[in-house]
Amino acid sequence: MVEFLLASGIGVSLFVFAYLLKQDGIKQISRRIAMGIQVVWILRLILFYLKPEMQPVYNAYYIMFDQALFFLDGLFVWLYVRTLLRPDKSFRGIWVHFIPFLLIFSYSTFAVLFRSEQVVRQYNEGIELLKSSQSSLDTNETILVIIVVGINLFYLFRSVKITNSYNEKLQENLSNIDHLTVNWVKTFQNLWITLFIIPLTIYFFNDLYQFTTQLRLGYLMVFTFLTLSIVFNYFLLDQVYKPVWLFKDGQVEASEQNRAEHKKQFEQLEKLLGENRYYLDDELSLSQLADYMEIKSSELTEVIKSSSYENFYDLINSYRIEAVKKELGNSKEQIIQLAYQNGFRSKSTFNKIFKEKTGMTPKDYRVSLRNKA
Repeated sequence: MVEFLLASGIGVSLFVFAYLLKQDGIKQISRRIAMGIQVVWILRLILFYLKPEMQPVYNAYYIMFDQALFFLDGLFVWLYVRTLLRPDKSFRGIWVHFIPFLLIFSYSTFAVLFRSEQVVRQYNEGIELLKSSQSSLDTNETILVIIVVGINLFYLFRSVKITNSYNEKLQENLSNIDHLTVNWVKTFQNLWITLFIIPLTIYFFNDLYQFTTQLRLGYLMVFTFLTLSIVFNYFLLDQVYKPVWLFKDGQVEASEQNRAEHKKQFEQLEKLLGENRYYLDDELSLSQLADYMEIKSSELTEVIKSSSYENFYDLINSYRIEAVKKELGNSKEQIIQLAYQNGFRSKSTFNKIFKEKTGMTPKDYRVSLRNKA
């Protein structure tokens, strides 16, 4: 069963690698890094697949090089998110981030070539300790595990920070973001953090306290990398995103005069939205609304920030929810149709925002209106 899953994972990764290559993947920096992730996964899954058939000496060598690959996981995720969401960022000096991997890989190569007997002996001693239910971790291995986890967490949380920044930028400029990658990237990051850290932590404590077998831990690691590979590949093939550098940045000087002017402008904005109902346009953007008001996008951002609304996304969807609320009591149309008619694209997004704004589901809200009537 495990061999079948590994073979399936290798096949999927090879297919996606070939697909990216065929789709001019070499020309896009984000896809080049995605292909790099595929190579790491393919190597790891092939080694997992071959490991049971390996002689002990090759198992010892495999472990030496596999520990180097762990230094690439979080780094590659960070690079991928960085290039996917901010491809305008410079890559000058990026090689510095590969130094930990290069150091461990060089050490592993040196040990295998010139200290092979010592490597095999340490491996065999570790196996004997495991058989006797003793910890096989020494101080150096413990430090290595801590460094691996620390470096990967560092890069994974950096990628989360980039995604959050991207999400904020989208909400400042767009009224609908359901079709954008911001959601899947964040989901994948959370899944990666969970499925990467938990197995490594279990592996570490198991070496200390021996509460399960190495075979079961091996299956857990296989399941982890297969799951990550499948999820990443699924979203990668259906990737859609909007480059945030297309949104123009600008700052408006904050002063008492500006704040007073922003208050007047917001009153004009409320009147404009009430009379013209621009929020019904599911493609409405900050720049379009700024054009309607005949002001700059950066100034409109400041006007919205001076109000009770968090951002443009919150403002427009609040108006959409209010419009739906008015129609729920008067119309017998299906709720989802009312949502679509008032600018929403997604049922899940509509339900989520409606619950946030009213504390009730759309269905319960309609029932409450009818009970009052």
